Amino acid sequence: MKYCVSCGSQMEGESVFCPICGARQSGTVRSEGGEMNSAAVVLGILGILLGLFVPILGLVLGAVGVALSYKGGISHSNAGLLLSALAILVSLVSWILGAILLMSLYTY
Repeated sequence: MKYCVSCGSQMEGESVFCPICGARQSGTVRSEGGEMNSAAVVLGILGILLGLFVPILGLVLGAVGVALSYKGGISHSNAGLLLSALAILVSLVSWILGAILLMSLYTY
C-alpha cells in the first residue's frame, strides 16, 4: 500500500495523481514500511564527504538534507535524516579539529 506524498491518503496501484487531493506523485512516495527520500540521502552522503574537507559545505548540505527529510514526515527508517544529521556532525567535528590544529601551529 502506498500513500500520497501531499495529503497522506491511501492510494491504489501505480496512480500518478492522488484521488483525494489531486496532487501529482513524484519520486518520493510514502509506504507503510517507511519512506525513502533519495535527495536527502544524496545530500547526506555529499555532506559527509565534503564535510571532511570543507566543513561549511558539509554543514549546509546536511541542513538541507534534514529539511528535505522532515518535509516528507518522520519515519523510523528514514536514511536521509540519519545521513544528513551525520553530515552535520562530521562537519562540526572537522571544523573543531581544524581550529585546534591551527591553534597548535601558532603557539610556540
